Amino acid sequence: MTAVEWADQNYYLPKESSYGEGEWKTLPFQIAIMNCMGNDQVRTVNLIKSARVGYTKMLLGVVGYFIEHKSRNSLLFQPTDSAAEDFMKSHVEATIRNVPCLKDLSPWLVVNIVTILSR
Repeated sequence: MTAVEWADQNYYLPKESSYGEGEWKTLPFQIAIMNCMGNDQVRTVNLIKSARVGYTKMLLGVVGYFIEHKSRNSLLFQPTDSAAEDFMKSHVEATIRNVPCLKDLSPWLVVNIVTILSR
């Protein structure tokens, strides 16, 4: 299964961090990018992009693919601690909450759901 196949089957755009809530559908120009990101034989992906092309969502879809399909740990960097906290709250936690196969792998989310919802 490729990263695009996984994302098209499992990934869901949460209302908290997306212009349009709903199932993810990979756009034609995103296919090669996501499949490169998810390919074990591709070590580095360099991308020159404009704003609002879905890069963050592509990245989260590929990270979900790594976690659920390939059983891998993933690490995303942000420039500051506050940026990392904001990204975690607005993008990562929302994604985990809205993608059932990721939610099943995140028992800590159930424990912290009251904290998350109060943010």
